[in-house]
Amino acid sequence: MDSVKDSLTQAIKERFTSPLWGYIIISWCSFNWKNLAVLFASKEPIEKRLEIISSQELFYTHYLLTPIVTGCVLAAISPYIKWLLSKAHELGEGMLIDVDKKRINDGYQKEIDTTTKRV
Repeated sequence: MDSVKDSLTQAIKERFTSPLWGYIIISWCSFNWKNLAVLFASKEPIEKRLEIISSQELFYTHYLLTPIVTGCVLAAISPYIKWLLSKAHELGEGMLIDVDKKRINDGYQKEIDTTTKRV
């Protein structure tokens, strides 16, 4: 019985710690922030608040389906965005290394010029 409970707990934990759910939740909150503000900050009775929220035009499309699709798309493209950012970081590090090499070489060249003038 414990093994079934442990495997079920592990499966639920894996489902909810998936990046996909994080993107969907963030997307849903960003699409629905006005509705959440009405729901939690309005002085109207709860029935009126729910009616205001659910009576919006294309409610299910704009506030349920679109955030889910957006979250899935973000989850799908996030590895590519991370890859692009890492490549940009590598490019920047390479440029810094080149600048450091040039600075060191310029310092050596100044020393060479100084010793040449002394001789």
